Amino acid sequence: MKIMMKRKMVSVGMTVYNQEKFVAQAIESVLRQKTNFDFELVIAEDCSTDNSRMICIEYAKKYPDKIKLLLQKNNVGLKKQSLCLKKACTGIYRAHLEGDDFWIDDYKLQKQVDFLEQHKDYIAVSGRIFCVDESGKKCKFPYGNLENVYSFKPEYTLKDFQSWLLPSHTGALIYRNVFFDLGETWLNEYESYDIVGDRKTALMLVCQGKIKIMPEECSVRRIALQNTDNFTHNMLKYCRHMRVCNWMDDLTKMGKEMFNVNVNFDDAKRKQWDWAMKEFKRKPNFISLKNVIGVFNSSHEKKLYLKLGANKVKNKVLTKIRDSKK
Repeated sequence: MKIMMKRKMVSVGMTVYNQEKFVAQAIESVLRQKTNFDFELVIAEDCSTDNSRMICIEYAKKYPDKIKLLLQKNNVGLKKQSLCLKKACTGIYRAHLEGDDFWIDDYKLQKQVDFLEQHKDYIAVSGRIFCVDESGKKCKFPYGNLENVYSFKPEYTLKDFQSWLLPSHTGALIYRNVFFDLGETWLNEYESYDIVGDRKTALMLVCQGKIKIMPEECSVRRIALQNTDNFTHNMLKYCRHMRVCNWMDDLTKMGKEMFNVNVNFDDAKRKQWDWAMKEFKRKPNFISLKNVIGVFNSSHEKKLYLKLGANKVKNKVLTKIRDSKK
């Protein structure tokens, strides 16, 4: 006879590595959530070299009914940490918060779960965010405006995904726990695509249901560029436009193979080409050249890219000629 497991309403997953300055604030912001249902915080700590692990252990001792710890014996990296969380988070709904981010709305989970309970055709709901620096002060987003990366329209669609936008930041999102519901075989197929997690999650969700974006600010993203373990720090440093185009190719393949959905990133790739060319013009070095070549090779519109590049050179020459005649 099969024993049915009693599931929490929400599992909040948190990955932690070398975030001793911020992890207590992240944990506290989850524990402050006011709900009329049970939720759990599942913390995956990856053998930090600072005091992060001890902080997590102390909180787990203090709140054993709320916090579940996954303590790695050796450093396994973010990808394996994320997989461990997917398997350990058994709640009906799934939320996530990085160890250096934090929530600012004590009713975040309640509001979002209420919406999903009342709207069964929606698979996920998110909200707005803002950024702070390592000292906790509001700061600019390193990729320009937040709207360059996140969609804050009332509803997130496949068109937004193809424009290379996300349904807000991961910390603002909650969704039906498809990783648990669809089983281990499906999860293994999902994990076989080596793509950055938030993009893969966005594709998975938008292919299976509607996504609501609430207008309230509910989560804060920490911009910790001084931390070399930080994803944003490394993304800004190495051939980011080429890497983005490679992810687009992989996501197109994943959309077709897993969900039978045609994902077209042509418009988004043209923007990456333009940005890569501008970056090479500003800093003509090996890395920026490699970036340009990588974006070019990823495109199936190579003739168009060459034409766009030639037009820019032509316009620049004509401008110099006009200026010389003045």
